[in-house]
Amino acid sequence: MDDLAAFSQVYFQADKMNIATLSNVVAQLHIHIIARRHDDFAYPDPVWGKPAFAAYEEKEKQTIIRAIRENYHNRNKNPC
Repeated sequence: MDDLAAFSQVYFQADKMNIATLSNVVAQLHIHIIARRHDDFAYPDPVWGKPAFAAYEEKEKQTIIRAIRENYHNRNKNPC
């Protein structure tokens, strides 16, 4: 989780990171890692329930997923 949060902070040029473990609606524990920027749609409020968010296009999602996988692969090749 720390590696993904550190990657997200750099990749998304975040001003701040929000990390939360929730299990209110979904029956299993899940973790939200949210890179926040001062210019994001909800800042400084929570992102939950905000109607103004813009979903990523499929190509952009795949680019992010690829970057996360490459980071994970490289991290496991050369652990600190």
